[in-house]
Amino acid sequence: MQRQHWLGLFALITLVLAGTALGRVLGLRLGDSFYLAILVPTLIGWWVGRRNQGTGEPS
Repeated sequence: MQRQHWLGLFALITLVLAGTALGRVLGLRLGDSFYLAILVPTLIGWWVGRRNQGTGEPS
């Protein structure tokens, strides 16, 4: 794998773990905080992807 893939994987894992820790601090159960830590970045990525579809810029 290329270095960019490893960096992206590291960033994704860090984001999920940080979101889970934040959910635990806010008083959520571990499962709920893990679910939200996965769901929120997924929704943001989906929204950004939909906004970039109609721009005509090469990806």
